[in-house]
Amino acid sequence: SFHLTETVVVSLAKLVPALIGILAFLAVSYLVNYTRLGKALKATALDSEAAGYMGIRASRMNALAWALGGATAGLSGGLLANFWYVTPTVGLLFVMIAFAIVALGGFGSIKGAFYAGVMIGVLETCVGLVYPTFKFTVVYAAYFLIVCIKPEGLFGWKR
Repeated sequence: SFHLTETVVVSLAKLVPALIGILAFLAVSYLVNYTRLGKALKATALDSEAAGYMGIRASRMNALAWALGGATAGLSGGLLANFWYVTPTVGLLFVMIAFAIVALGGFGSIKGAFYAGVMIGVLETCVGLVYPTFKFTVVYAAYFLIVCIKPEGLFGWKR
């Protein structure tokens, strides 16, 4: 454990999974934003027919997107298993929070999902210290309020 102050203690058991999550975010962000494969994924997501005219196999890009999503979900589940009891229904809570984070950040925006995740995490932790019963309620209330003001999310594009 690291003692940042007398009252703030960061355990190594929580710091290592956080660092692994940040590294996974950076790897996916680099893949999508700075490689030809990422450009092909984006093109397929925007218009698969036009991407097909450019020589991109949309079926392969869709399979890759599902595989990438499954890999990141598997990594997340493996990291969360250190802190939560594993039951058949434990994933529902995290799927609902993940949906709120992705929608809040803006569909298609990796940077937006990161910032929304940090914002929701800080909000949930702060409210959980004072009102533990309402910590997940505040997540959905924040999502609702922000999406009412900005429907495309924080970093989403307008169509």
